[in-house]
Amino acid sequence: MTRLGQRSLWSLVALGILAGIEGLQSYGASLFMPQIAATLKVTALSLISVRGPAIFVAYLLPFAVPLVTERRRSAVRIWTTRISAIACAPVLALTGEVHGSWALVGVLCLGVVFATPGQVLARSIAVAEVADDFRIRALSVVQGGILLAQVLLSLGLLLEAGVSWHHALAVASVVAIVVALVASALQRSTESHAPALPPVDESANWPELLRTWQASRSLLGLAGAVTALGMLLMSYDLVLSIYLHQHWKLGVHGVSGVFLAMSLGGLLLVAAFASYGDKVLAAHPTQLARITWVALAVGSALLVIGPTLSGRTPAVVLIVAGMAIANALLPALLGLGLALVPTQQRTALSAAALVLMALGGVLGVVIAVCVADRYGAPNALVALAGVGVIGAFVLRWTIAYVELDRSRSERQSLSVRPEGAARLGALLECRDIDFSYGSLQVLFGVDAHVDDGEIVGLLGTNGAGKSTLLRVISGLGIPQAGNVTFDGRDITYLDAEARVRIGITQVPGGKAVFRSMNVVENLQSYGYTLGRDRRAIDEAIERCFEAFPRLKERRTSSAAMLSGGEQQMVALSKALILRPRVLLIDELSLGLAPVIVSRLLDMVRRINADGTAVVIVEQSVTTALSLVDRAYFMEKGEVRFDGPAADLIDRHDLLRAVFLEGAAKGALS
Repeated sequence: MTRLGQRSLWSLVALGILAGIEGLQSYGASLFMPQIAATLKVTALSLISVRGPAIFVAYLLPFAVPLVTERRRSAVRIWTTRISAIACAPVLALTGEVHGSWALVGVLCLGVVFATPGQVLARSIAVAEVADDFRIRALSVVQGGILLAQVLLSLGLLLEAGVSWHHALAVASVVAIVVALVASALQRSTESHAPALPPVDESANWPELLRTWQASRSLLGLAGAVTALGMLLMSYDLVLSIYLHQHWKLGVHGVSGVFLAMSLGGLLLVAAFASYGDKVLAAHPTQLARITWVALAVGSALLVIGPTLSGRTPAVVLIVAGMAIANALLPALLGLGLALVPTQQRTALSAAALVLMALGGVLGVVIAVCVADRYGAPNALVALAGVGVIGAFVLRWTIAYVELDRSRSERQSLSVRPEGAARLGALLECRDIDFSYGSLQVLFGVDAHVDDGEIVGLLGTNGAGKSTLLRVISGLGIPQAGNVTFDGRDITYLDAEARVRIGITQVPGGKAVFRSMNVVENLQSYGYTLGRDRRAIDEAIERCFEAFPRLKERRTSSAAMLSGGEQQMVALSKALILRPRVLLIDELSLGLAPVIVSRLLDMVRRINADGTAVVIVEQSVTTALSLVDRAYFMEKGEVRFDGPAADLIDRHDLLRAVFLEGAAKGALS
């Protein structure tokens, strides 16, 4: 049997059929919009407006899908897809039995609730285990199943003369449930013969994906294109059926013929482009981005021009061609997006893409109702397609960043270590880090690493980029380029809260205490990171008091009333409570008396002796070199020295270039 990587072709076909059944209610509502309006004795525009709440449900629901199916619980995902399709079949019949607009709203929302999980998961399942060079083909098979279901429904209406929309939906629901059961059995049998692959950790996928999207310009462009495409695929056809019925006086059969041509054209384009799209994506992803933006621009332009023509045949031909292109674009756009994020974020991206499409659908409903009510259906179609042109140019604007973002995602995917595998390399590593505050670049290609149990000094004057590098490591800043790995896992886009949980803690310089809280309350706030176990928190606070007896004496004092040295004691207590694997300390000795600094350094050594690696930022060479094993020397955002701390003493050029001459002499004495 032909296989797309590890997954059989027939398994993907079954997934496509199931996804197609889940989309039939939406397609049928668009197809019969004028007839439904006439039966319910309401305007067609009011029915378009009630579609908004249903799409809004689709906008919210996908957020729960990756959370429910965390860590690639394949069985849950597959069964959710099957049950979703089977449940959608009776809802399709129920749609034909409503007797009021509010009842229709309820049925449409019910259909979305049943359909959305399967729509999201069908695509994520399709790409979960296929080889990267089969990704667009796998998505095309699923999209082909959806379009095939639309073709069959439209074809059935053409062959059945005089059929009412009630009867058509009832017959379609019976056929759908039979097909869903057969497809589920086919998908189940083919899945049982597919070899199992190591699971991919997809925990924390939404926060990481959002931070990835924030830092990736190409993903931002892709988001604009997908949102515009959602407007075309989820809103344009609603107004189109009204336009064909009212403007060109087409009945059910005429509208069905146009919809059949659109779906069939999309199906043929999907089949024709699938293999070529994978080849282009593997060799030249930037070229695929160019093809997709041009195709979206051309398809949208055809949809803009079509409704403005005075002849029925040329108008319909352009609209059919434009919608066929729009239907065929989704696998290419999703395939490109999946290449721009690491493996562990692909399920979240599949859900996010549907969220963006649904958001575009909601905006499309608003535009359609507002424009059609005042200027007519043809102008509403022009307005919707015009947004598609804008989305195409948003994607065009970000094409230059595709290759950079793809390279970064590949590095992140390679850094994912299978469960139980040994870690290779340093505990913490920064590679080629670039960071900017707006237009001001602060870090330039910074490389640094920290080994287990090591104390590393980060030296340099103010403005060298030391504190900024700590912000990147702790998750407070997102680098514009480069990667951060911890314990063999890429954490470049992991948020600061999650980094604390995995063992990275920072003590910020001069901002390590809550000044309005007393000492005990500050320590309790650190302890709540561990959970709500009051006994464990109290025991951790007692360890702090044993290490710093002075804090026990000042336990009820406001942190604002503590001396600088006492505030730093509270700050270091954070490490005693959390016991991180890596502790980042920013300017520990700044403004403190030597005797206080000596006590704090002793505590840092104690923390390190308990197994915590330490990165300490210091301007004082003498202080740093008395503590650290290895040092980095930074100047103007670049690393000028990396090596044993003792070797830095011999680098007179660095000490004289960066520090005052007197400080340099003191370091050399």
